[in-house]
Amino acid sequence: MPSPSNDRRGFLAIVLGGIALVIPAAASLLAFLKPRPRREQGSGQAEEQSGQFIRVASWDEVGATPKAFPVISARVDAWTRSIEPVGAVYLSRTGNGDVSAWNVKCPHEGCPVRFDEGKGQFSCTCHTAQFKLDGSRIDAEKSQSPRDMDQLAVKVDPERQVWVEYKEFSTGTPEKVAKT
Repeated sequence: MPSPSNDRRGFLAIVLGGIALVIPAAASLLAFLKPRPRREQGSGQAEEQSGQFIRVASWDEVGATPKAFPVISARVDAWTRSIEPVGAVYLSRTGNGDVSAWNVKCPHEGCPVRFDEGKGQFSCTCHTAQFKLDGSRIDAEKSQSPRDMDQLAVKVDPERQVWVEYKEFSTGTPEKVAKT
């Protein structure tokens, strides 16, 4: 016949063993059912929030003639992380050696804007909106676009990499309103 002290030890072993199994199992189940919150977009190399500067090109790739560059960014959705294009910008060097950037979407309805080298101007691919090299509307009174092209902030780091504060803006309004 087992002694009372052996029964107590057996009971404690079962209780402590059960606790040791239940707590990690519950934590694992909770982590599985509640994924990390979604973050929109950030730098191409590090995950950051929308509106942060994103490396777009090197100084040597940017010339006096506007050229379209994709904006590549990290997207995180629960457990999935991918590097993918999130938009595009036109970059060009100005006369004083700075770099200018414009969103490639027309402020009218968000159609792509292309650069016509022959005319030296930007044109909306869907409508008649046309823009000068500085992004301002040609014949603003008759333009279908309610505002000039959306210019973006640019900085060039000491390693001569061009970074753009990429943002999307609401279309069809005279005010430049960043989407969140």
